[in-house]
Amino acid sequence: MTRESDMMEEAARVLERLEKAGYAAFFVGGFVRDRVGGREVHDIDLASSAPPEEALALFPGALPTGLKHGTITVRQGGHSFELTTFRKESEYEDYRRPSGVEYVSEVEEDLRRRDFTINAMAMTRQGELIDPFDGAGDLRRGILRAVGDPDLRFREDALRMMRCVRFAANYGLSIDRDTWLALLANARLLRHIAMERVRSELERIVEGPHPAEGLRLLADSRLLRYTKERLGSPFADWTAADLAEPLGRLGSLQPAIRWTVLALALRLSPQETERLWRVLTFPVKEGKRVSSVLALDAYLLREWEGGLASDAEEQACAFRKGALLFGTDAASEWLAAARHWTAGGLRLWQEPELASAERRLIEEGERLLREMPVKRIDELAVGGEDLLAALDQKGGPWLGRTMRRLAEEAACGRLPNERTALIARAVELAARD
Repeated sequence: MTRESDMMEEAARVLERLEKAGYAAFFVGGFVRDRVGGREVHDIDLASSAPPEEALALFPGALPTGLKHGTITVRQGGHSFELTTFRKESEYEDYRRPSGVEYVSEVEEDLRRRDFTINAMAMTRQGELIDPFDGAGDLRRGILRAVGDPDLRFREDALRMMRCVRFAANYGLSIDRDTWLALLANARLLRHIAMERVRSELERIVEGPHPAEGLRLLADSRLLRYTKERLGSPFADWTAADLAEPLGRLGSLQPAIRWTVLALALRLSPQETERLWRVLTFPVKEGKRVSSVLALDAYLLREWEGGLASDAEEQACAFRKGALLFGTDAASEWLAAARHWTAGGLRLWQEPELASAERRLIEEGERLLREMPVKRIDELAVGGEDLLAALDQKGGPWLGRTMRRLAEEAACGRLPNERTALIARAVELAARD
């Protein structure tokens, strides 16, 4: 039995228990959408007419994870299912959340409050589809359409505009004309939405199956111009015509590399990258990861523009120094991004004199990293205490400079990573310092 079929069987047992207790109960939400659309199912949501307190009594091990909105989490057969009481919602506050909910007995009333027709379907445990808004028909036709009045749907919850872009891109759907016009008319309301929620939707777009289409829709809608915290140009002010060609092939990359290519396409500096990632509420380490790649890119460009374009050995050494400075992970990621960029017949660097050097590095970079004798300063066969004792000197800025110089020469293969050779070289450097 597959995980999906096992999960469905256990969820059906939950529905059956509710039905035996006298309640109406259905599969709902993304499970039904993906089941109807023939897509892989990752989780299952359920809804019933049972008030939350009575649902908790039926499932003693359940957790009251969202009791305020009628949601509990039921554990059954090793799986977790969110079970929500049929409800309709009162007036929305702050363009995001309803001020209250009212429990109802009919599933159709519950489906009426949902965002898009493809998400407003329910299914019995026997497989009968409840589809009052023709979500299945919209899936067949390849259309994303709001339930009811799209202007009202977006004004109720402005995050639905980001979800609109995500569903259209990830499911390969065309946005219904009235729904798209309502999104454009209400784009400014995105300023009411927390940046964490915007970032979560943006992640699902960029890391989804069709990121280029998602970025195109974001650019055409200008949604990101109206975030709660200003993202700044060019990200917030792109149009589809501004999207760099490599972004059209993002879907072929691993998710982490997609963000690096996006930052390169934006022509961001390392500092701008860290600021943008911080505003989008990414973990600090994610901003630093991407900014390290951009810092390495800027470092290599400076080094090669300084006269290394025609010297293969110096180019290789500069790359290894960069890997030592910014990390071999950043160097590997830069190579992956550069390969992606040039696969479309483009050059990452526009300077004609660097074309052959760029090509050589992309071809040989992984080998250069793999064969680096020293990848970090702490891999040297000597440490700072060794140099202080050997040179009989007090610590100071000279020590850091010397350790870096030794690591660079060892990384480039110009100095053996052996204690005697390293100390002898340190003596030479100290005499010059």
